[in-house]
Amino acid sequence: MIDDPAIGSILGPNLTRGKGGRTARYTMADWDRIVRHGVKPDGSAAIMPSEDFFRMSDEELSDIVAYIRAAPAVEAEVPRPRFGPIGKVLLALGKLPISAEHQPDSTQAHPSRPPETADNVEFGAHLAAVCITCHRSNLAGGPMPFGPPNWPAAANLTQHTMGLGDWSYSDFERAITQGISKDGRRLREPMTSVVQSTRAMLPTERKAIWTYLRSMAPVATSN
Repeated sequence: MIDDPAIGSILGPNLTRGKGGRTARYTMADWDRIVRHGVKPDGSAAIMPSEDFFRMSDEELSDIVAYIRAAPAVEAEVPRPRFGPIGKVLLALGKLPISAEHQPDSTQAHPSRPPETADNVEFGAHLAAVCITCHRSNLAGGPMPFGPPNWPAAANLTQHTMGLGDWSYSDFERAITQGISKDGRRLREPMTSVVQSTRAMLPTERKAIWTYLRSMAPVATSN
């Protein structure tokens, strides 16, 4: 995910049941805590952006766990996270996004099922929840809260003139399926990696996200 001498080396772990896999002994409670709350089984904070998944339903989490448990076991020893000098300073100053420190009301129950698949605001808001870590809770974007210094600021996704105010759905769809902005520029990391997932969405899912973004009040990027 991040491999930069100054920030550190934060690699995606092996999730299979093979040698080196981290989840072989995970219970459903362990999965719930780390995916939707950013807390490891030993009680320490995880680095993964769980803030994006606070609103994930029980059904969706269960489906993901079932998929991972059914995946072939892969033997891969992935090194644990290691922070570089700047990464250590950012961590000490609270500048790195540790999801467990930004929990919403922990007594609020997660939905049992996701909203029905439809081109509407409710379903679009559910899908767009995975954009929060980079684009902020108001989706107005700004400087990236983590990652190498050369990563560009997260874009403003609201209908503000600083954001997508003059974009059409065609512009939006091209960006999240081809990685090309309205002005023809190629999107850069980390968005280029995100496009690998968004291009696999159903057309209804992409339209629902756009419908939700169009419903939001315009917000200026704060920085």
